[in-house]
Amino acid sequence: MSTVSLLLAIQIIPGLKINSWVSLLGAALVISLLNWFLRPVLFILTLPINILTLGLFNLFLNSLIFLLTGYLVKGFIISHYWSAFWGALLFSFASIVLNALLGTYRMKIVSSPCPQKDKVIETDDYTITRP
Repeated sequence: MSTVSLLLAIQIIPGLKINSWVSLLGAALVISLLNWFLRPVLFILTLPINILTLGLFNLFLNSLIFLLTGYLVKGFIISHYWSAFWGALLFSFASIVLNALLGTYRMKIVSSPCPQKDKVIETDDYTITRP
């Protein structure tokens, strides 16, 4: 999903360029790894400013991860900070939409054995019964 999201961001945002498919796959992998390992550390270190800005500082962290990826992956070119900012924003939005459309999380509604409200929401991990 991150490869498709990154390709979409590269196609739409001016200032983002990719030289080859290998660079695209490498950039998607590096972004995923940085989000997995580095992002939690940065989030904890910047928690006070994140609280003060009501979470808007996360946009800056996303753009920093994009810039770092541009530095680490040869062939993934980011011309300036604002390209990284808008690219990271579009990348995040596209990832959320793709995960929702492709059903990363499955949820089904079934009839409840309770005589009260007749809906129960079940997922793979837990069940929620409406009162």
